[in-house]
Amino acid sequence: MLITKPMIPFTFQNRLKSISDLVKQDVYNNCKSFSQKSHSLEPLQLNNHNNQFFSHNRTITLENIYLLLRYSPRVDDESGLYLQIATSYLLSQNLQQLSIQQQSRTRIAIFLSENYTNLTYTRLEQWFKSIYEPYTSVTHIIRIKNDNQASWEFMINYIKYNEEIQLDTILFLLEDDYIFEVDMLSDTIEFFFSHNPCFVQQTDNSDRCTLHMNENDGGFTIVNGKTRLWRSIFSTTVTYACRLKTFLAFEDILIYPENGFESHRKIRDRAGDVAIFCAIPSYGTRLEALLLPNEINSTAEIDNSAYYKDWWSFARHAVSEAQKQETFPAPKVNEQNLFIK
Repeated sequence: MLITKPMIPFTFQNRLKSISDLVKQDVYNNCKSFSQKSHSLEPLQLNNHNNQFFSHNRTITLENIYLLLRYSPRVDDESGLYLQIATSYLLSQNLQQLSIQQQSRTRIAIFLSENYTNLTYTRLEQWFKSIYEPYTSVTHIIRIKNDNQASWEFMINYIKYNEEIQLDTILFLLEDDYIFEVDMLSDTIEFFFSHNPCFVQQTDNSDRCTLHMNENDGGFTIVNGKTRLWRSIFSTTVTYACRLKTFLAFEDILIYPENGFESHRKIRDRAGDVAIFCAIPSYGTRLEALLLPNEINSTAEIDNSAYYKDWWSFARHAVSEAQKQETFPAPKVNEQNLFIK
């Protein structure tokens, strides 16, 4: 367990990671050829003990995993800290679902904004240590500037200079408003092993992770996962899960997180239409799915019924469970008053 709390600049080791043009081209070819690979929809069998489907033809292996999360104060939202607590607690629940062997190959880095007060920072540091340390091999906590682009570039440099991250390590680039079901992590790891996609995005808009054809799709590929179908999607974010070698091959695109549509177009131009995958239904959603309904009426164009899961109740329950922890980093609250639709 390693906890670090330096201010910018952070001292990186002189181990800049890069890959050759030949390796990059291999990554692009792998993305383009995905739809031609043999990923048939083989029949799944039901496990009566846990009500999950499984395939006899799959052998689960272990992967090196690195989770990277950025947290900053949500000053314009009084429920913001509680949402961050809910999302971090649910990620901890994901880690607990992993085998002990997989936990030993899982690392996490949490980048905390310098704009938190010293008291809140200390409480969050204790919180993250208590919910992540028991289920990971290494937990880093790092203080960063409160600037979206600067903190993003800092995280990219952290990835490139970090000797703990190998080329085949699976990176999970996450934000503090990503809320996940507890099997997201284990099933995504399995999907990388069985299908080796270029990118996975689990929190895209509700109309993307469905069987419907969208105007930006042009066409899409469907494959069978552990418990759900997966489909290629059009995504407007760059916070994906991917292997380090894939990240480095697309670094010049991923460096600009604000250019969502443009970034996806460039990824498609370079890697084809099946570069990014999402489970059907998605394992998670984002902040706006929880907080935006407060600002809209029933006649608005946004159809909340598209979300197959009641994420509002899901988040409130997570806060309720998190409050039972000794290191809960905020004043106790009646969770039923949070995230009201």
